[in-house]
Amino acid sequence: MGLSDKEKMVACRIAWETADAYSADIWGPVMWTEAAQMLLDMGFSEANVAQILRSKMTRWARDHYGETSTWLGE
Repeated sequence: MGLSDKEKMVACRIAWETADAYSADIWGPVMWTEAAQMLLDMGFSEANVAQILRSKMTRWARDHYGETSTWLGE
């Protein structure tokens, strides 16, 4: 079952609001929005998703991208 337009827009809005975060430009707009959607799908609140995207966790995830033990949601 796919996401509704409303669900997709929440991730887009959060990605837009956090586009000035430290790691946003490293991930790019598409992956940044996908990260927001992934975190929402994991059950994090909108406020928590924004906090995570603004945190150092996104930098650490990018630094270890491709390593099988590292996921952005960790």
